[in-house]
Amino acid sequence: MTLASKRLESKITESDTCPFDKVMCGKGIVFQLDSGYINSDHHLGINAPSKDQAYYRFVTTWTPLAAQTHTSNWIWPADEPVLGEPYKFYSFGPTLVEGVVKRHYTFSYGNYSSMYYPLPYYLNCRSYYPLDPLHDLTISFFHPIPQLLRTEADVSILALSKYTTYLQQVTDTWFSATTKTDSKTLKLEGSTSLYPPDVPVSFLGVTTQVQFCHSPEFKTNCNPLQGVYQLRKAMNSSAYTFNFAAFNERQIATAHLLWSCTTFSSFSNAIAALSGNVLNAWSYTWGSTSHISGGLPSNQWQIEAANLHNLTLAGIQRMLVEWASTPVLELQNGNTSTDYINPPEKKEDALCGTIKMRNASYSGTLIILINICLADTVHALSKRKSSSNIFNLEKSLGWIHAESLHLQRQLLEERGVGPWKRGHEAVPVTKEFGQEFRVEDGREKDRQFILDRTSQGESPEQGDGGFHGGVPRPKYGYVSIPVDAV
Repeated sequence: MTLASKRLESKITESDTCPFDKVMCGKGIVFQLDSGYINSDHHLGINAPSKDQAYYRFVTTWTPLAAQTHTSNWIWPADEPVLGEPYKFYSFGPTLVEGVVKRHYTFSYGNYSSMYYPLPYYLNCRSYYPLDPLHDLTISFFHPIPQLLRTEADVSILALSKYTTYLQQVTDTWFSATTKTDSKTLKLEGSTSLYPPDVPVSFLGVTTQVQFCHSPEFKTNCNPLQGVYQLRKAMNSSAYTFNFAAFNERQIATAHLLWSCTTFSSFSNAIAALSGNVLNAWSYTWGSTSHISGGLPSNQWQIEAANLHNLTLAGIQRMLVEWASTPVLELQNGNTSTDYINPPEKKEDALCGTIKMRNASYSGTLIILINICLADTVHALSKRKSSSNIFNLEKSLGWIHAESLHLQRQLLEERGVGPWKRGHEAVPVTKEFGQEFRVEDGREKDRQFILDRTSQGESPEQGDGGFHGGVPRPKYGYVSIPVDAV
């Protein structure tokens, strides 16, 4: 049985090879993350013999975009988005809704409304999914300009609106804030120097590609790297770019399952749900709604890219768990979530019993059992081993006497409570069975209890487990005295 890997690592490559037209790649820095060939059995826990195993690869390529030539001046549109407010428009391709052009720009930024945005960052994403050869646009959210168009990869643009001011200069390309501004200019108290963003909105361009292989001979037994929806269409059509006929039924089912996990776990979905909350840069702000931030590393955009890439891979692992053990959620009117889930096909349903993941549900119980048994087990072994060795016996007693019950026993002895027995065991007890005693805890308001130093009763036996070194101690009692009488 194979359990899923705890983490899927990716290879990181930095280069100057722009995934788009060179004019779009800003400073020319390109950051690529490649998962390598993920084995469905060894990495994902989908247990199967080698002939039924599939290999999956996920590659993202990131670069800051040069947006100057695609940014408008401040203009006052007559009808949208808000009347009377100046806007900047960013045109990387028209915005689409179900394949129909909704707006002739990709993003917009309002000058006035930005002053009232309650959070330090707003992150938006537009994605394009090519479907060769017809370029079906019904599933895309924009159609890239020619300089950004890719026919063998999904294209996404991440627009970062910054509503924060930094306490140190930020040289990172995406979060750039390099011009010092006196705090008085921003009408803040004190004379601290601050750094507002260089531009209100900055952009990252991303390409996403996936690949499946049916054997470890990756050079000949894999489909080409291509967009997510291109791969889906190839799996459903024998007359497409790549023929999946060489995959057996179990491998096709695995590919369909991993494709579904990829689409649901995509970073674009995470951005749609969390917006700026998905950014690591948020942790540098002074609070969840603060517009003041500490300085950022010079490679912050690469940190964010790696986080979003890994978020997709972690989501794939999570989706596999939910596929194999779908949680049942109670909805209104007595319905449950399973009432709205289409049952999987037979070949995919057969995968459920093969997916093996580590389950943390039993870890707590295991830790408790180990905690209960470990001390006694170690004590028993050390006692057997060191019974003839006085030095080791002294160390063992030192270990026992450092336990909390013996520390309490020592405190009580100092206050005259005792005598005690079982000095060499983990749980000391008083020699007198059922002995009652009371120790002042500082919470009595109308009476206090003091020790009567007069010896009462018989002295304890000598040499009781080495507690008192064989020296007899008197037995103390308690006398209740009103506070006013003291």
